[in-house]
Amino acid sequence: MKRLFLLLPAIFLLVSCGNGAFFPPSREIEDMSLVRVLGIDLEDGNIKITGLTAGGASSESAAFSGSGATLSEAVGLLSRLPAGKNAVFSHVESVLIGEKAAGRVIPETLDFISRSNELRLGTRLFIVRGDTAAGLIEDSGGELGDLLSLLGENSPYLGVFAFTAGECSAALKRSGACLIECVKYDENVAPCGFAAIRDGKLALFLEERASEGAAIIMNRLQGGEVSLSGRTLMINGAETRFIPVEGPGGEPGAKLEVSLTARLAGTDGRTNAGNAEDELTLYVGENIRLALEAALKLGADIYDIRGSLMEARPFSAGAFSGFSMPSAEIDWSVSAKITGSFDLREGAESVAG
Repeated sequence: MKRLFLLLPAIFLLVSCGNGAFFPPSREIEDMSLVRVLGIDLEDGNIKITGLTAGGASSESAAFSGSGATLSEAVGLLSRLPAGKNAVFSHVESVLIGEKAAGRVIPETLDFISRSNELRLGTRLFIVRGDTAAGLIEDSGGELGDLLSLLGENSPYLGVFAFTAGECSAALKRSGACLIECVKYDENVAPCGFAAIRDGKLALFLEERASEGAAIIMNRLQGGEVSLSGRTLMINGAETRFIPVEGPGGEPGAKLEVSLTARLAGTDGRTNAGNAEDELTLYVGENIRLALEAALKLGADIYDIRGSLMEARPFSAGAFSGFSMPSAEIDWSVSAKITGSFDLREGAESVAG
């Protein structure tokens, strides 16, 4: 009899597996609507979600929506799905958050993603500046997923990658602040700088040049084009290094050293290279200044400079425990080198320096 009682829980577990009490019920592929983009907005005090399905060879992308007091409830009240279809979120690549909603739903969104058995921490996050996520999804149509993937993998902001839910969660836990890339719709989906999040709320926007500086400070520079004095330069990459220093009063500070390499369009890579190097140095230095000013204004280490200092000198990490943006002394230097040239004409090959 005792053995029977011990076996009962296992029997109930096996029986329950078939009805989804412990595991999601099995679904046929033709019954699934694979969601690629998920939008989050506030509407009449509730959270509204708007999803865009991936489409495929036999079907077009379609939008659906749901609304509830919480994000979980909104997901559970999906509507406008074709009859018999089930929304599947395991293929979500990008989450859009409307500007109005960003001031409230960031922590809930990150928590929902981290707890979900379908959504992933590698999902890219975007804030829709000046609009709702639903509006951008409706305006953009079925190509939105591809456009967001392109922006997430190689943004015009000097090639910085979009931040993921996992990166934002870690940054908020580490320093109470993080960055999320912003997008807007102006005949097409385009990036428009970063939004700074502090304590889970939208704190301020970084404009384009400050966003470029932020990409360099955070060592996320992947390359990109810059036009200066009518000349186009292709930045190949940058080496960013933080050096711990002490401020006038002995407080922990930092020096940032940035080394850039670039190619110059339409020349042999040597004509006027010196002037181009000077201009690029000044341009990048100003971007870094604007980015640091934004962090000082916010009073938060949104670029995780303390983490970079601790990595640079791990055996004295405790010395940087008091590092904070309002009181930190931060200096920076930039050097640029033209290493060659490239041809802007379509199909032309680049010329090595």
